[in-house]
Amino acid sequence: MPTTEIREVNQGFNRMARELAQVEQDRALMLAGISHDLRTPLARLRLEAEMSVPDAQARADMVSDMAQIDGIVAKFLDYARPGQGTREATDVSALLASAAQALAQDVGLRITLQVPPSLVALADPVDLMRVVNNLLENARRYGQTPGQPHADVTLSAERVGQGAQARVQITVADHGPGVSADTLARMTQPFFRADEARSQASGAGLGLAVVDKMMQRMGGTLALHSPVPHKPTQHGPGLQATLSLQVEK
Repeated sequence: MPTTEIREVNQGFNRMARELAQVEQDRALMLAGISHDLRTPLARLRLEAEMSVPDAQARADMVSDMAQIDGIVAKFLDYARPGQGTREATDVSALLASAAQALAQDVGLRITLQVPPSLVALADPVDLMRVVNNLLENARRYGQTPGQPHADVTLSAERVGQGAQARVQITVADHGPGVSADTLARMTQPFFRADEARSQASGAGLGLAVVDKMMQRMGGTLALHSPVPHKPTQHGPGLQATLSLQVEK
């Protein structure tokens, strides 16, 4: 290839790289603007509702609706956030204990913690806490144990494998309605809703898609499994979400 053509190809490649970088910057700025432009009036509406609506139930319903909208905006922003996450040595044992303790008074959840001490993995501790809380919230909403007013959830972790194959696995397992194999394969797709047993019209349809994407940013994985019981039990088959993270070499 002549020298002039090589130079033109290089110039074209560099121009494309600059344009892509600018697109990423513009998207980040747009997402920040969306967050500000939506959340500022939502905060004003919430304050106005709390101060001006005399009916207590109507006021509570309005505040709940606005909190739901704010949560949906947060899900969209989490999913659209570009780039790779940071990773550092993270005390998974302490993080999971903190997550369980924060929800100890939640009447909709009964968490059994099964975590050995001193489990350390490479992760973004802030994003990992958001991932775990997202999965626990998913279990609280959709994994209610049959015949109970709450969801029984097991939050466990362990180190598996040796050497370069070593990983830390975190499992969030509920005992609610099961999920078919066809549905299970689609639950991390954006905006997909499962059957009515494990879905509500109030969400954005992004919860597990956000978890999956955040795990990818940390160099980890999310796997979903719905066990088929071999004999009838008092519990439902439930849903198990397993997070896999790398360990320091």
